[in-house]
Amino acid sequence: MLLPYHLCEKGPTVLRLRCSTAFAVLAWASALHAADPLPGEPAPVPAQAPGTSGPGTVQAFPPIEALPEPAAQPEAAPLPPPLEPPKDEKPSAPDRVSAGKNGGFFQPLALIQIWGVATHVDDQKTTTTFRLRRAELGARGEILPKLLAYRVVFDLAKTPTFTSSTTQVPVPAAAGEPSPGTVPVPSYTLGADRSVLQDAFMTYLSDYADVTIGQFKQPISLQALQPNAKLLFPERSKVTREYGDRRDIGIRVEKKIADVFYYNAGLFNGQGQSVQDADRAKDLALRLEAYPIPGLTIGGLAYGTVAAGNGVARNRLEADLRLELADLIVQGEYIHAWTGPKSRRLEGHGAYGEAAYLIAKQFQPAVRIGFLDTNTDDLRPASISESGVQQQYELGLNYLVNGFYDGKLTAAFAYYSQEHGPDTSELTLQAQATF
Repeated sequence: MLLPYHLCEKGPTVLRLRCSTAFAVLAWASALHAADPLPGEPAPVPAQAPGTSGPGTVQAFPPIEALPEPAAQPEAAPLPPPLEPPKDEKPSAPDRVSAGKNGGFFQPLALIQIWGVATHVDDQKTTTTFRLRRAELGARGEILPKLLAYRVVFDLAKTPTFTSSTTQVPVPAAAGEPSPGTVPVPSYTLGADRSVLQDAFMTYLSDYADVTIGQFKQPISLQALQPNAKLLFPERSKVTREYGDRRDIGIRVEKKIADVFYYNAGLFNGQGQSVQDADRAKDLALRLEAYPIPGLTIGGLAYGTVAAGNGVARNRLEADLRLELADLIVQGEYIHAWTGPKSRRLEGHGAYGEAAYLIAKQFQPAVRIGFLDTNTDDLRPASISESGVQQQYELGLNYLVNGFYDGKLTAAFAYYSQEHGPDTSELTLQAQATF
């Protein structure tokens, strides 16, 4: 470190030697700089000799002043916190992969629901069981972006159902002798749930109409059209299961226009899931929905069989309403139905109302009441109906893992009261995983 010049002159011998060496180095550096000025820099004036004026005179070095402290740099503004997704939306994550050569995409689907059920029927012992309710695997996507879409879903937990009946068959008799009588021969008919194939359709997309061909749900019941993973209770209401929640093969034209209006018009075989039509009768459906304010849905449906002749006709009328306001959900619907041939058509109806509220984005208590009467005829023939009006009362609690339906635990208690028959109570515990 260099010291002021007057300290160097009056200091001890060692200090004066150090100062002389430092001044010699400074003079040598100045001479080099004067000999080779930087380009564009004016040449320096040569040093003057001591005791002379003009060039060559050596002047005493002024005292070296301390360098000023560097100016304090302004503190950098703190970085804004990272943006977080809204609490009611999932974090953005890739959930699809590109597919095909035309910019399409492929998105896998899965839903697993496992139940533990305890059922008690009046005057009978309580039964308990574990049940694999749903094991749906599938995929959806677009082959041609915004032009051709598809969806395929299998429910591997489904087992075919059969309807049993008995036919009296005459016993062959010996030659010349009368028949000894008849014997009952049981027969079995495959029910509606005959295949694990749920949905299999293609949709041609456009601005005002999406045309779908294949197998999909009939538009009967608003609750039937809602995803299984987002139901408020483990099972749908009795009226929905009786008249809706069915798949069929056909064609539909639908579109939601500007989040204000939705229409769905369809033509179906009317035979059920994975069944070809055996006659010329077809089922027609028209569903309309309006959204007068955000979160409010008002809908209606007309469904009927045309060209049924003396065959089975299915006619349905429906009105429904749904309100989603913040964390509150309120929903209800009424269905009136006529089923069977004209000569002995069976008339029935039913309704339900349900409500749920989401607490702390994870806990969702729910309540539902409803009724179902499959035969409004006061006579109520025993061959048609013996149960009469069925009332249902249900309480439930959903726990949404991380606030989303991807993981859900449900506890639900249901009490079913029948006009002509035993009452039933049921406790269901459900574990769900989906993506």
